[in-house]
Amino acid sequence: MNKKILFIPMIAVLLLAGAAVLELYDFSGITGSAISSPLPEVIVSTDRIVVGTYSIRPSFSVELDYDLNVYDRIEAALSRIYNKCSSESSKESCVNNEVLLYNVEQAAGNSQERLLIGCYEGDQGSFMDFLDYVSNCSSSQTTNCECGHQHISGTTFTLAQSGNDIQITAEVNKQKYSGIVHNARLVAPLSFSSTLNYRMAKGQDGALLAVRKGDIGKTCDEKLYQRKTYTFCYNTGKKLITADAKNKIVEQAHKIRFALEFP
Repeated sequence: MNKKILFIPMIAVLLLAGAAVLELYDFSGITGSAISSPLPEVIVSTDRIVVGTYSIRPSFSVELDYDLNVYDRIEAALSRIYNKCSSESSKESCVNNEVLLYNVEQAAGNSQERLLIGCYEGDQGSFMDFLDYVSNCSSSQTTNCECGHQHISGTTFTLAQSGNDIQITAEVNKQKYSGIVHNARLVAPLSFSSTLNYRMAKGQDGALLAVRKGDIGKTCDEKLYQRKTYTFCYNTGKKLITADAKNKIVEQAHKIRFALEFP
């Protein structure tokens, strides 16, 4: 029993001594025949092994000559017009006077900012002109009359009732536009084109319809218009680099558009 116990440690000592001899022995002098074929190449498929991913998030800052306080000045101008003209019998005259007075004050203070009524241009301006035309006709206090306002020609406008409002849509030079005239009624849905010498008119009940010029023989009294919605733009006096409808980079005057509606 004691011999077996001593024999196992002896074998372990011999193995450790052999490993030490192999570690220290110099094999550089051993020669032999060259290997006839190279070792096989290990190919790693990159579509199966993801080594790592990364993302680029470039960032930069640009100092813009843009004053966000301009919106506070717009709010103050609108509040001033609203408070002044809400109780006036002729709101349109009041609005025009207040806009004129505001711009005189801006010029006196050497400011380039100006408040303008409308200021829509091009095809968009043509659509807004017609929108104002329908709005003015609807707001007239007279009935059974033709609205003789100037309006755009060569374009067909579609008018449809939407609750208590009139929805107007049109396509001008392949550009689509839409707008709403609040608190207005139509006798029936219609397509309006002034190329046929049509004009808007108010029926006996105040609903709008399209008639040929002279069908009714009475023109709505423009002095009795009670227009409630006014479109404005605020010209900041600065110019911005923008893209136009054709994605062409152009320099345009910076105009902020908005609207004011009286009760």
